[in-house]
Amino acid sequence: MSRRNSSADAFTLVEIMVVVAIIGLLASIFVVKASNSDRVARVTAARAQLSQLAQAVELYALEKKKYPDTLDVLTAVDPGTGTPRLDEVPLDPWDHPYVYRHPGPERRPYEIVSWGEDGAPGGTGYARDLSTIRRSADREN
Repeated sequence: MSRRNSSADAFTLVEIMVVVAIIGLLASIFVVKASNSDRVARVTAARAQLSQLAQAVELYALEKKKYPDTLDVLTAVDPGTGTPRLDEVPLDPWDHPYVYRHPGPERRPYEIVSWGEDGAPGGTGYARDLSTIRRSADREN
């Protein structure tokens, strides 16, 4: 009968630590990727909501021959159709209200803005402002 060396069959503490470190590294990469995909989804949702709000403002302007003073006007029942243009003015994906400016900057009739992740004007990355007015910084992403 051959005798087995028990130390050859077991993992050393160093080997176990290396495996745990690799698993931890892979888990952290997954968490970062998942976190970034959530952030990208919020930006995409904000752009879609801005587009929907802009369409409602344009429809109001076509029907009334003037732009609304506030977004809340869009939730009022339209006498012509008996329904509101919007059920409610949504919050942006970060739970901040959209900012409506009438008249807008650059001689535009209006602008609708989401201040982004930080909820404050300015910012970069996911905290960058999103607007119905396409600026050169918006075109980059």
